[in-house]
Amino acid sequence: MLLYYAGESDHVIAAGVMHDLIEKTAVSASDLRERFGPRITELVLAVSDDDRITDYAKRKAALRQQVSGAGDEALTLFAADKLSKVRELHREIAVDPDPSAAPGQVRDLRSRRLEHYHHSLALLEERQPESPLVRKLRDELGGLLRAHGVALVEVG
Repeated sequence: MLLYYAGESDHVIAAGVMHDLIEKTAVSASDLRERFGPRITELVLAVSDDDRITDYAKRKAALRQQVSGAGDEALTLFAADKLSKVRELHREIAVDPDPSAAPGQVRDLRSRRLEHYHHSLALLEERQPESPLVRKLRDELGGLLRAHGVALVEVG
């Protein structure tokens, strides 16, 4: 819906709907290409993690690098995904607001996710500073971090 309301083209919206298929289902890139064509498939692949990289931070850094080189449509799709993920994390934290009460694994995962979103925002602000999705991501991620006593700072 974020992509639709941002006025994106049908193929970007379709890629947005299917962006997690390769990561979270048995659907392969060739399945996607056969059914929806190369344009949508390439966008989905551009925002898909490389599951061969087991370390979370390295996998997410590789993803950001991959998206960075994939063009404006992939960056827009990535911005919408990160905005959606920030909203999802905000809802999770609203249900369980005391991080000290959460098991260590949950706290660590939230912290790693926030760091990835922060680095993603830096990439997006550098590449698409005028994007309404990027501005909204900055506002919502900043609000989430401020609510938990963390400043949104420039990532170098």
